[in-house]
Amino acid sequence: MNKLHTIASIFLLLSCSIFQKADLKDFKWKNRVLIINESKKEGLSSKIKKHHFKEFKDRDLVQIKVINNDVFLNEILTSNPMTQSILSIVKKELENYDMILIGKDGKIKHRYYFDDGVDIIFKDIDSMPMRIREMNE
Repeated sequence: MNKLHTIASIFLLLSCSIFQKADLKDFKWKNRVLIINESKKEGLSSKIKKHHFKEFKDRDLVQIKVINNDVFLNEILTSNPMTQSILSIVKKELENYDMILIGKDGKIKHRYYFDDGVDIIFKDIDSMPMRIREMNE
């Protein structure tokens, strides 16, 4: 029972640090963010994360999905401030594109269509100067 309690406590602490994010700016200099418009293709973000978990972790890539006006981080609905922060930046972009990559500097780096595939996203990330530096360290 002690091990189960310890594991549950560790999971809660780790997940709380992600869910306490109140604004998209909270990811700045820590994570790259891939925002996926699931209003058009539901279930895509789960499929991508499941098949490319290692690649996401290696690139400090966090995935956020948008379904209509709801925003989810790790399958959990985000707080209203976080939702508004994300939608204010990407709402117009998601009208024309399906996925948006935000760099560690907090700026939109690339826009994608579902047909572009995940490999092109990884290739784009790996060509960024900060990522090249990370791979060399």
